[in-house]
Amino acid sequence: MDRYLKHLEDFQNADGTAPDRQLVASEQQRVVDAVNSMQTQASACARDAAKCTFTNFDSGAFTKPVLKPPAPDAPPDR
Repeated sequence: MDRYLKHLEDFQNADGTAPDRQLVASEQQRVVDAVNSMQTQASACARDAAKCTFTNFDSGAFTKPVLKPPAPDAPPDR
């Protein structure tokens, strides 16, 4: 997600609109929070098998911008 924030001008939303910096930053924080939860739960499980409970995370729930298509007259990347 850092790449998106550093180069937001190279990306667009799936519908072709410009991505919102605040929304991308918010989604980045949601991903960081989910990873931190996974790590905390895995660590607790490693210490005590009775504490092996894991939250289900749907990676499809996180939205991210997509690369803009190249301009029609732009040479292809190599």
